[in-house]
Amino acid sequence: MSFIKELPTIEDILSRKTLPPVCLYNFYIVLRDKLYMDDLLDFYLDVRHHEILWRRYVKTILKKSQQNNLFNSIHKLEAAEDPIEEYLDVSFAVPIEKYVDIYNPIEQQQTEDDVSISMPLPIVRPPVGEQISNVIYGLPDRQDLSASVERIIYTYLMPGSPKYLEVIPAKIRQQITKNYHINGNVRHDPMLFAEAKHAAFLYMERWAYPSFMRLKVWGNITSRQQIYRLVIGLVALTAGFSTAISFIFLNYATWGTRIWILLPFWIGCYQLFVFLSRLDPFFALILNVSETTTFHFNKVSQSQVKRILQARAIWILLFSSITAVILTVILCVIPSTRF
Repeated sequence: MSFIKELPTIEDILSRKTLPPVCLYNFYIVLRDKLYMDDLLDFYLDVRHHEILWRRYVKTILKKSQQNNLFNSIHKLEAAEDPIEEYLDVSFAVPIEKYVDIYNPIEQQQTEDDVSISMPLPIVRPPVGEQISNVIYGLPDRQDLSASVERIIYTYLMPGSPKYLEVIPAKIRQQITKNYHINGNVRHDPMLFAEAKHAAFLYMERWAYPSFMRLKVWGNITSRQQIYRLVIGLVALTAGFSTAISFIFLNYATWGTRIWILLPFWIGCYQLFVFLSRLDPFFALILNVSETTTFHFNKVSQSQVKRILQARAIWILLFSSITAVILTVILCVIPSTRF
């Protein structure tokens, strides 16, 4: 189907270009509760936020200096303090023109940093999905950038740090921790984290993205909800078989009262199919919602995902109904034991 090929990529998700249930918030929830990789996503987002702060700082410098060349303007303003030209001497740094378009960033990439340079930014990235309360806004300066670099390094890359990322290759971690100081000053350009960010992206693309898409594109309930449905389905099937056997021994007519066993059989089959497929047709076809955490829901707004869920929901309804009818017919045609 063509709409399957149109599903969002991991770049779309990380750039906040997607809608529930394949949005960044749900991606974070899956990585936190299911895959236990939320620290890796936090690192990636913190590096991106540092890039946003750095772009804002550079744009402010360019505006003040009235020059078109980034490196010349900063060299003239702060050559004696900490020239960015020296940063490019690091062997693993990538060319700045490939990393970010400093001359036309708004046309290049429409993201959350594409706002007026006079508008304040959160200096520290707010956590994904949490209420923004004590967030400090302002225009970033060199001290803010240096603090951002040190916060990332001491949170994710230093041995013994609270969110130490072993999935980042040791060579990259060592290069960053070795080279983030230049002549006693903290290096704050985003090229410092270029390779680590790329490694984090590849790891999420390889291990997190496929699992996330399976959970959110092909299903709409959580693992705990699956267990609830399994229990309900087994209880309903037990009630259906018990009632059917009772009707047989109590000499009820084959095609009279016995037909009512269709109800517990259908409920049981429906719930078991929901358990096996991780998809509730009622949520997909009637309510148009997807479960994020247990009994907390998002409206399904991504059109491609909505079509896939609805198509699968119809098949699940069909199979569960056919199975329930077959069981009902078999137990209705069994003759009574009384003569």
